[in-house]
Amino acid sequence: MADDALTAADHPCPDCGSTTATDRETEEYVLEDGTQRRMTFCTACATDDDGTLRYEVITEEFVRTEIGRAMCDDSRTE
Repeated sequence: MADDALTAADHPCPDCGSTTATDRETEEYVLEDGTQRRMTFCTACATDDDGTLRYEVITEEFVRTEIGRAMCDDSRTE
């Protein structure tokens, strides 16, 4: 939780300026090449005036996993 608060303070929302950790949602998934992708969204300004949901991306991180590194090494040796 302390990491969430630090990230929120370091990266305010570019749309509404929120720096509150409770206004954050993080989504993680792994891409085909094994790279882990983590995106942090602001939920404070998620609703537009017309009622549609829109999340402002605050940070986007890519982490190469051990599997991803192995896949890249295998493809170079062929």
